[in-house]
Amino acid sequence: MKVFSNKILIIIVTWFLIIFAVPAVATEVPPTLLNAPEQAGGLAVKAGYPEKPRAPEEVVGRLISYAMGALGVVFFVLMVYGGWLWLTASGNEEQITKAKKLIIEAVIGLAIIFAAYAITYFVVSKALSSITPETE
Repeated sequence: MKVFSNKILIIIVTWFLIIFAVPAVATEVPPTLLNAPEQAGGLAVKAGYPEKPRAPEEVVGRLISYAMGALGVVFFVLMVYGGWLWLTASGNEEQITKAKKLIIEAVIGLAIIFAAYAITYFVVSKALSSITPETE
């Protein structure tokens, strides 16, 4: 039964990434539409697409923000599932212990993710500030 639920989770996460992350990152307009406003009537720019192709750091930043959002959703689902297990335990100590363990592990996982993000952000920002010259 556990293998079946793991497969379902993998399928759901994969579809989530395909449906939301890939189109959001890969929304570049063909150069013919950007460079020839008379052909497209400037529709690409009016539709909100960037005039220039996205820089790699912008794409990575968007991927990270989407991943953080997805992890927030996973945390929420785990918390709801743990609460549901606890709510439906009906005094079954084994199920209550399982629910508590799931909730604690979800909170610890979220704390680790945010700590890793904060540490990475701090290190990268300090490294980039030491590389870029200060303007006076």
